[in-house]
Amino acid sequence: MSLTDRQSAWTSPEFGESRPASVPVLFSVDMVALEDETILRLHGELDSWTQRELVTALRSVDDGVERLVLDLSDLTFIDASGI
Repeated sequence: MSLTDRQSAWTSPEFGESRPASVPVLFSVDMVALEDETILRLHGELDSWTQRELVTALRSVDDGVERLVLDLSDLTFIDASGI
């Protein structure tokens, strides 16, 4: 399903008008780098269309970090390709 298809499905009457049709479904990653840990906070939908952003964020984590935390609490969707 393309981004446009998901966008249309999201705003169809059966799912309610919770978002205007012009607002795309987004995914983002916020990184918080502390002294010995890095936190990646994931927002939105993680799927085959957006997983590259997660891979990019993971690659940018310092090799010397002792602990990596993935905060998935703000994900609204994840499919098997996001794992």
